[in-house]
Amino acid sequence: MGAWYSTWDRRRTSSRPDLAGGQQPPISHQDIDQYPLPVRRAVFGNVGTLVAFGIDHSDAEVLERKRFRTFPAAALADLGRHEAVMKLSEDGTNWEPFRAEMLAPMENRVGRKEKLGANSRERFATPRATVETGTG
Repeated sequence: MGAWYSTWDRRRTSSRPDLAGGQQPPISHQDIDQYPLPVRRAVFGNVGTLVAFGIDHSDAEVLERKRFRTFPAAALADLGRHEAVMKLSEDGTNWEPFRAEMLAPMENRVGRKEKLGANSRERFATPRATVETGTG
């Protein structure tokens, strides 16, 4: 096992549900087989909320057995663009998995960086002269 596994395992075992509002570190990957078996067991044994986007058939079979029993592997593997299957855990309650449609990427993204920066400066920034003179 690599150093990344030891680091992940230490973080997982040292995570305490009473810290940070009960939040646990998110884990994302492209293929379930990327993780060693002990990590896979730990993840599927302790996962709360799970979101699956387009996945291959081998991962779909695993997720069908472990988490998405109401969705056959074929349905998980055939998710369309902007579709996902979600299993939510909220306040200790596990909800039935459901299919969700995500928002498509925003159109006309040209120039958005400059516009967002200008809006952010307008709302939250202190004028440079105020900062440099310390009169703010």
